[in-house]
Amino acid sequence: VPEHLFRIKKENIGLIEIMGRAILPGRLAAELPEVRPVCGAAYYEILQATGVFKDDECGHAGWNAFIAAL
Repeated sequence: VPEHLFRIKKENIGLIEIMGRAILPGRLAAELPEVRPVCGAAYYEILQATGVFKDDECGHAGWNAFIAAL
């Protein structure tokens, strides 16, 4: 994960994050409208950086090979 994203998520990502979900504590509900765009963009970048099959030519080839092997 790029260093500039560590302010958002310092520990390893879990299954919930892999599915594109971020669980914030209830105490942050009032702040959610303000942080949603920043967190959304950060999680998008985190998922791009940590995905098994990247969204590029090599990743697409890997995905296709994986599907063909099933």
